[in-house]
Amino acid sequence: MDRRSRSDDQQLVSDCLSGSEAAWKEFYARFAGLVKAVARKYCSHTAQDVEDYCQAAFLTLTSVLGDYDPRQSLPRFVGVVAERVIIDEYRKARAAKRDAAVESLNYDDSGEEKSASSGEQVELQDDQLDRAQRAAQLRDALQALDSKCRRLLTMRYLDELSFKEVADAMDSTENTVTVQTRRCLEALRIRLIGRTIRGKAQ
Repeated sequence: MDRRSRSDDQQLVSDCLSGSEAAWKEFYARFAGLVKAVARKYCSHTAQDVEDYCQAAFLTLTSVLGDYDPRQSLPRFVGVVAERVIIDEYRKARAAKRDAAVESLNYDDSGEEKSASSGEQVELQDDQLDRAQRAAQLRDALQALDSKCRRLLTMRYLDELSFKEVADAMDSTENTVTVQTRRCLEALRIRLIGRTIRGKAQ
């Protein structure tokens, strides 16, 4: 068990910020396991994926370590920063895969780009506009929720994490997260209905 005191944590952070190479090596050695554990929640579990996510997390930590409040737990600070960075990297990776899949659908077997009729193009544009409007409504309704609901729903449905993964990230139980998700979805549904009604009335 890590029995370092808050004063030890503060000294380590201070030494890192002063540019001590030895301090940074100690910082990395101490928290590499924690960051890797967070990374394994969001990647395909290959060694390279874990390493890439960890590098991104530690790179960000070098620039935000000055924001550390010595009154809080340093491991928790590192864990929260790592989680945010890794979720962002995970989201970018998934988006890149989706873009690649969509791009491949735009070409036929010969490698030639597919062409669409004018009618198909108009229908596609209408669908895109409709999806964009729905996405905007959903985004606005999501922003109206409290921060805990926003974080929970983002991880569950945008980041596509399982209830267990969300529970681990939020330091909660899977059953509690399931119940909270239902409540947050109901709150989101009510706000969406209200925005839809107001939109039609305008």
